[in-house]
Amino acid sequence: FAYSRHKAAVEALLAQARRRHPELGQLVLRPGTILGADTDNQITALFTGRVVMTLAGTDGPFTFIWDNDVADIVVAGVLGRRTGVYNLAGDGVMTLRDIAAVEGARVVTVPATVVRTALATMKRLGVGRYGPEQVEFLLHRPVLDNTRLRRDFPGLPSKTTRETYEVFRQGRAERG
Repeated sequence: FAYSRHKAAVEALLAQARRRHPELGQLVLRPGTILGADTDNQITALFTGRVVMTLAGTDGPFTFIWDNDVADIVVAGVLGRRTGVYNLAGDGVMTLRDIAAVEGARVVTVPATVVRTALATMKRLGVGRYGPEQVEFLLHRPVLDNTRLRRDFPGLPSKTTRETYEVFRQGRAERG
C-alpha cells in the first residue's frame, strides 16, 4: 500500500534527522482519520451510503480526530515549541458496523479476495479509480493510542472519536 510505504519512509527520514541533529526540535504528528463538518473524501465515501461494506476478518476500526482539534494541536505545538511524536486521535474507536448503525445503513460483509479482484479488474478496464491495494487500507486500520497527546496537550483532543463522527454527520446533514 503506497500510502503506508511513503509514511514509513518519511518517519525513517525524520528519525534519522533527529539522530543526526538532536539540537533541532521536531514535532511529528500522526493523525488518525481527520473529520470535520465539511469533510468529503474517499474515506467518508466508505460509510455515507445506504450500504456499508465490511471485509470479512476485520472490524474495520477507525479512530477519528476533529479537524479543529488538529488545528489547535498544531498551534499549541508550534507556539509551545513542543517536540516529540504524537498520535492524533479522539478517545475510543468506531468500527464500520458502529458507523453503519449510526447511519441506519445495511452492512454487507465481503471476502477481501473478492474486493481485490473486483478492484483490479475495474482498474485494468479503466472503469475504476482505485486499485486492489486499497483493500490493505481496510484490512489493517491502525488504532492510535493518544495517551501521550492527552498528557502533553492538556484539554486536547476536545472530542472523542464518536463525538467527532457526530460533527461530521451533522455537517453532512446541514449540507443536504
